[in-house]
Amino acid sequence: MDLLFKILALIALVSFTVLTIVAINAIKSAQSSLKTLTADFKGLTKDVTEMKDRVNGAIDDFHDIKTKAIDTLSNYDDVSKQIIQTSETVEKDSKRIVSTFEPFSELIDEVYLKISPPVRQTANAVRAVSKAVNVFLSKLSK
Repeated sequence: MDLLFKILALIALVSFTVLTIVAINAIKSAQSSLKTLTADFKGLTKDVTEMKDRVNGAIDDFHDIKTKAIDTLSNYDDVSKQIIQTSETVEKDSKRIVSTFEPFSELIDEVYLKISPPVRQTANAVRAVSKAVNVFLSKLSK
């Protein structure tokens, strides 16, 4: 029985030794995998940090663009208001000028209508007299 215990103890010792070697290999493999994983995470962290910096830069650029766009639109709004005011002023002034010259235009039309018939009649009479004189002179010269 003593021998049986010694054999069992020896088998247990060999099993423990093999198990320890397998455990050591597993731990080394896990440690190697952890080192690779750590290196990958460091690279990933670096990439994420760079991406974060780029995104922050883009956000700053968009903020600048937004500010400039707001300023430009504000200036456009001011200019369009000034254009509207100027066009309204021009319209009022042109209406005032038209209303100032309308009576003169009406007066000219009225004077033309009153003077035109007598002037035409006089011109016709002068033409008739001239024709008569020419006929008379042509008869006299024969």
